[in-house]
Amino acid sequence: MKIRFYQTTWNGVDLVALAHSLGHSIRELPSSRFYEAYYQKISPHSLSEEWQYKKGCQTEWLKKQIDLYGDKRKPTLSIGAGTGIVEVPLIKSGHNIHLQECQKESLSLFGGTELTTCYYGSLDEIPQKEYNTITSLAMMYALDDDQLKSFFHSCANILESGGILILLDTSLSWQEIYSYLRNWRYFARNYLLWGFKRSVPHFLKLAKGFELLSKEYYDPYMKILPVKRIMQIPYNATPHWQMMVFQKK
Repeated sequence: MKIRFYQTTWNGVDLVALAHSLGHSIRELPSSRFYEAYYQKISPHSLSEEWQYKKGCQTEWLKKQIDLYGDKRKPTLSIGAGTGIVEVPLIKSGHNIHLQECQKESLSLFGGTELTTCYYGSLDEIPQKEYNTITSLAMMYALDDDQLKSFFHSCANILESGGILILLDTSLSWQEIYSYLRNWRYFARNYLLWGFKRSVPHFLKLAKGFELLSKEYYDPYMKILPVKRIMQIPYNATPHWQMMVFQKK
């Protein structure tokens, strides 16, 4: 199952106003040009302490996943790293993590461009079979299904045989499905289309060439949530994140 979800502000930036200033339809997913314009409006000092604290929780979570699933003899690639705020502390502590982002503006905010190998633009430009481990945190929601299929295809090319793909994405619950069905017309007229929330079975349909090894749900502070599910969609809790670990067949 998949539903659309919408935003009006992010870190104090009015997303709808930004879309209008760029001539970007609020019914279309943000483009790389949109994100570049967004990141030009923020600085490390403008990001809230709460947001940065949550990103710190993701840093600790990522370290655990790399230590558990990754091959520490080889570099890890983080796709769609955004500001790099999650990965930079690990890089500074000795982890060999390379960063990818569709535009350079955001990765410069916390110094990622000066600390490690960085890629910009298409994933096809990254050397094939270069990595044993790929991570992607809070990025897949910004892709439509065709783009997500292309994402999995590109990851399969970049990964070695048997390589690991660790995904953290926004979760989908029955509460959110109900809210969406009640309010989607209002959201579509007044909010910016921000992305898609997908169930794990929906991801599996698109993840050709990969085998699902593990899945877990987390709250905003990356504490694991033991939830009950119907059709693999949580119904007794509203988790913020869902983790899926895939292995290339």
